[in-house]
Amino acid sequence: QGPDGDVAIEIDYHPGHEYNLDRMIAGVKDSLTYFTKNFGPYQHRIVRIVEFPRFSRSGGFAESFPNTVPFNEAIGFTAKVNDADPKDLDYPYFVTAHEMAHQWWAHQEVPANVQGAEFITESLSEYSALMVMKQKYGDTKMRRFLKYELDRYLLGRGTEQKGEPTLLRADGAAYVHYQKGALVLYALQDVIGEGALNEALAAFVKTWRFKGPPYPTSRDLLVELKRVTPAEHQGLLEDFIENITLFDDRAVKATAKKLPNGQTEVTLIATAKKIRADGAGNEKEAPMDLPVDIGVQDAKGNWLLLEKRRVKSGENTFVVTVDGVPTKAGIDPLNKLIERDISDNIVTIDQ
Repeated sequence: QGPDGDVAIEIDYHPGHEYNLDRMIAGVKDSLTYFTKNFGPYQHRIVRIVEFPRFSRSGGFAESFPNTVPFNEAIGFTAKVNDADPKDLDYPYFVTAHEMAHQWWAHQEVPANVQGAEFITESLSEYSALMVMKQKYGDTKMRRFLKYELDRYLLGRGTEQKGEPTLLRADGAAYVHYQKGALVLYALQDVIGEGALNEALAAFVKTWRFKGPPYPTSRDLLVELKRVTPAEHQGLLEDFIENITLFDDRAVKATAKKLPNGQTEVTLIATAKKIRADGAGNEKEAPMDLPVDIGVQDAKGNWLLLEKRRVKSGENTFVVTVDGVPTKAGIDPLNKLIERDISDNIVTIDQ
């Protein structure tokens, strides 16, 4: 809904480039639905997407102006998306959602031109797009999108030549304000609740909508996040936003025992570690005590159990009861936390 009712959707494209128009239209519709419901009203009567040519071999990009999104043909109009391939990403849909999110994060509130500005504009837009994707594809299928963000973040920090900033001071490093921002905000909503995080963002944009100077900074956004985060989870904001934090979770062994009632008892042994790094990459272990997903799957990959358990530094033992026939178990199996090696998060259950 726009200020006067329905919003018109217009796509200007080169004839013959109709491959992904339905994906882009769906991206606009789903974004308008989610963002207006959770963040506040859209301010225009139309959304216009305009194709422009791919002038270089390096790929494409899109950009968001008030009610108009110039969209490179390479990542939208001529992109080939294979829905049957579980490794493929519906990036025309995702990019559309990201650019639509800028109609709130940058075009309704404008951050001060200081460190942390990209946390307000790009991180919130990337998170918003992930949430639209979650509504469409479900939490389990989000693992592929989260892994993409994780890989890009790790690549970026691995090639950093100056110094990695914290998210609170995000200042030009795309791997921080895009990839890390999306990952940590998605992880935060997973702990405190999607509704709580979105309520904080709605309050933030309502406070600063169309305001002149002084403009908001990332610390103003952090105030809203702290307001909705329960006391027992405040440390997550310190880990995710105010510091550079990585995790090292590993599933060591899992066993199963059939119970008389027909259910199966699964015992998972896992180790966990939290690491703090400075901008130069120097690392130091820090105490870990936070809720992390513990999961059990059957042979078809269906989740027999996926729930949060308190995880502390060192070795942890979890005993859970499931229906069905479990074959795999793991810690943080959907890769919601930032860690460098996710290949050891899931193990085959010893029957």
